[in-house]
Amino acid sequence: LRIIWTRLSKCTNLKWFEHFSKQSDIARNIRQCHVEITTCCDQFQYMSENLIGSDIWRPLLAQNLHGLLQVTGSLLPDRELKKGEVIIGGEARGIKTGQAVQYMDYFFGKYLDKEPIIARKLRHITATEDVVKRFEREAKVWGKVWMEDKGKYTVPVYGFYREDEGDIDVSPHYANGTAIEYLAQYPEKDHTSLLRDIAKGLRALHEMDVMHGDMRGTSVMIDDRGNPLITDFGLSKILLDVGATSVPLSRSTESTRWVPPEVLHAEPRQSKKSDVFMYGRTVLELLTHQDPFYDVKSENRVVQLVTEGILPSRPTDEETIKRGLTDKLWEFLKDCWREDPRERPNMSQIIKFMMYM
Repeated sequence: LRIIWTRLSKCTNLKWFEHFSKQSDIARNIRQCHVEITTCCDQFQYMSENLIGSDIWRPLLAQNLHGLLQVTGSLLPDRELKKGEVIIGGEARGIKTGQAVQYMDYFFGKYLDKEPIIARKLRHITATEDVVKRFEREAKVWGKVWMEDKGKYTVPVYGFYREDEGDIDVSPHYANGTAIEYLAQYPEKDHTSLLRDIAKGLRALHEMDVMHGDMRGTSVMIDDRGNPLITDFGLSKILLDVGATSVPLSRSTESTRWVPPEVLHAEPRQSKKSDVFMYGRTVLELLTHQDPFYDVKSENRVVQLVTEGILPSRPTDEETIKRGLTDKLWEFLKDCWREDPRERPNMSQIIKFMMYM
């Protein structure tokens, strides 16, 4: 690390014309430093894994590694955590993070002896070779999203580790909870600003060719600064692939209030425009502080309404209007809910509208 610091210091001490004339050398040095930082993280990770049980050195190594990751904006090179990086505490009851809660158990813990985390374990799933391979594939997606987003709009997934009863994935714990919980606690917050940032998060995922698949208010966590971060992207597909559920989360009975008609067909067709539809429903949910079709109690009736293309009733109460549900926004939401996915706007168009509404 001292060698890396020395090399970069030489670059920063160059005169302005030297910066211009030595651009290729500087770029090469930066690339080499990234490689060496990754190597350092790899060595730290290996050492922390192999010092389990050492009361003196393991915590110190783990905390130094955490500091290095924070400074460099990196994740651990090996996403399959070997338990040395994660310490699990008690069961996290009352955690609400979307429909996945019915398929997973949640636990509090610490990451690298420093950062509070939530660990999620699939219920009734044995850690077979196929399940592990599925998580390894998803870990590559998590890494790709982190490299592009750096946690600006999405919840980072630090990795996963194995237990005999199943695989467990690890993410930061956010004390503010979900967007639903946050707005219930702080109803005076700027709802439209929050919705605009959620749209930016979905656009970031779509630009990486990642579909969410189960977008709703509980799929958004709120960080310590009040910023929304999208979570659970791709989780529906994982649960389906490993056999935790026989249908996608978006087709479960409690998700039908958010999903577009094409997802409810016998042969569901899901796309980025499906996320657009669900984003529109999420806007309605967060502005009203109620589920879409809140006045319809029967889930079967909701399915019928969605497949017939019938929209939720427009709210007319004073509070919802104050939070931002204007005539213009309602008409735009109806565009997001068009039956033909091709006629719906994309996330860039949504952001542009939200900026100037």
